[in-house]
Amino acid sequence: MPKDYYRILGVLDDAEDIVIKAANKALAQRYHPDKWVGNKDEATRRMSDINEAYGVLSDPVKRKQYDSTRDKNSYQPETSKESDERKNKSRNNFRENSSNKPFKIKEIKRPRPGKKYF
Repeated sequence: MPKDYYRILGVLDDAEDIVIKAANKALAQRYHPDKWVGNKDEATRRMSDINEAYGVLSDPVKRKQYDSTRDKNSYQPETSKESDERKNKSRNNFRENSSNKPFKIKEIKRPRPGKKYF
């Protein structure tokens, strides 16, 4: 099944160029291998998909050709098994990268009665 570039970038089919550019920039910042905390291979694969999608959707000629060849009804929602696997992978990635230290809650100091702060 061919890749759905609109889905990779998270934009609508009739998205304007500025929306596609903004989505590409946001995803590139999020999944850049140097900034990604998790698996570097996963980040590299996602970045290559994002760059490929942006390369096609940012060029009007390539985008028109892609739109004419793509089947709009080919979207298959993921099954519950795939969804569970993705959630477990995300949880495990979070557990590996988070520290085991509890959050430190700072006590809020209340003003003393009668003291003026202004």
